[in-house]
Amino acid sequence: MQKKLNFKFLIELGVFVLQYIATQVVTFAASILLPGMVDLQQDSPAVFASIVGACVSLGAFLIGWLAVRRNWLPAGSSLPVRLAGTLAGAYLPLAVALLLYGTPEAGNPFFFLAVWGSILGFHLPAWLSRGSPAN
Repeated sequence: MQKKLNFKFLIELGVFVLQYIATQVVTFAASILLPGMVDLQQDSPAVFASIVGACVSLGAFLIGWLAVRRNWLPAGSSLPVRLAGTLAGAYLPLAVALLLYGTPEAGNPFFFLAVWGSILGFHLPAWLSRGSPAN
């Protein structure tokens, strides 16, 4: 039982790492595909935060969805609930950053919080439905 628990934990940890990587890759791809992002950050910070939130959410949700489809993670809760958690986890820190800073600059800690918030937002509904992350 202990080995099975450790194996599940390692798989879930691996999915966390893959989700983090995917958020960075999708955000990097968007910065290349949308060349005006630097100007957009200064001219319209709310649109910039929306794009960053969408990129972060997309990266975290797609890897999480793939992990559920391949049975790396137990289904636990429905995918729309997980998507809502992912979106809320990404956009809430970005909304707070807009309120506090007006124009969030590169390296703002709320970007980091948005990434981890989206990842936790994906996993939290399943954890709540089964009791704890280790079960």
